[in-house]
Amino acid sequence: MRKTFQRFALRGAIVAVLASLLGAFLVQPASAAVYSRGLGCAGTQVKRCLWFNHDSTYNRLRAYAWVADVDGGRNYNVAVNRVHLQVWTSSGWRVVSNSTGTDYDGWHAVRDDAHGPLVPCANGVRFTVRSVAYFQWQGDPSFSGWLAGPAATFTC
Repeated sequence: MRKTFQRFALRGAIVAVLASLLGAFLVQPASAAVYSRGLGCAGTQVKRCLWFNHDSTYNRLRAYAWVADVDGGRNYNVAVNRVHLQVWTSSGWRVVSNSTGTDYDGWHAVRDDAHGPLVPCANGVRFTVRSVAYFQWQGDPSFSGWLAGPAATFTC
């Protein structure tokens, strides 16, 4: 019985060592260098923020937004439904193709978040970009409308 126990213990030790060595050899992909750009917030009773991330490793962008009922004062139900990227062109601001994210998950008592899909960014090209989102809140007063964040100019 003692030899059986020793064999099981030895097998368990071997399995544990092999598992730890295998884990050490599995290499995770290099982490992306992601920079938040064009952050802008507005509001006192209902705070709205939007920005976009630039992933310089994989040359892609993503728009983000959130809206929140601020502690104190009146209570509001909040929602952010659509968020997208806009790029400055010689004709003015244009929505970046395939950058619109929709988030129709209803009203929230405290906070709602939304983001768009990842959008490729042409390597070596200089852009001026901003996030734009559609915010809403219910209360006194109620509101719905678009808000654009600050623009950021950078090279992909």
